This record gives sequence, C-alpha cells and structure tokens, in this order.
Amino acid sequence: MDYKKDTVVEATTIYAIPSSDRFIMVQYANDEVIGINYMQGCYTNELNLFKEKYCTADKQLTNYYKTIRPLLKSSSEIENIDHAIWLYINYLNNEEEY
Repeated sequence: MDYKKDTVVEATTIYAIPSSDRFIMVQYANDEVIGINYMQGCYTNELNLFKEKYCTADKQLTNYYKTIRPLLKSSSEIENIDHAIWLYINYLNNEEEY
C-alpha cells in the first residue's frame, strides 16, 4: 500500500514598517497567512519586546484580514496586511465610540 506524505511548511516572519511605525508578525503555512499580530512603535530597541509579547497570533485581527483580503489591492501581501491593520484599528476605535 502506498502512502502519500503531506509536508506543511510553517514560517514566522517579523516585518518592520517604518512608514506605519509598527512591527508586524505574520505566520505562514504553505505560503498562506495563518496568523497576524502587530505592535505600534518599530524602534530597533523594541524588537525584543515585540518578540516576547506580540509573537502570538491575534485571532480577531487574523480573521478580519482574511475576510477583507479580497478587497485589498496591493500586489504585496505585507502592504495589504499593514493596510488591513489600519482599517482594523479604525474599526475598533469606531466601535468604542458607539
């Protein structure tokens, strides 16, 4: 009997986005985004803090991104994620007002 072994390649990447002043952590499985988190402030001396406190996926943010991803127009995945984080922050701020 032949068996096919599936291989799942997982990776976690941390991006510094100076224009948005944030670090973004993205978890991938087979090139698909499976987790996102971020921290405002992307100074070199804060990278260790980010790694210690923010390298766990934010499920709500990740689900939000997966929902709006088809509407985002950048050819760069990280630009789409950064844009989605801005939209998510605005959504949360508006939710608190009402």
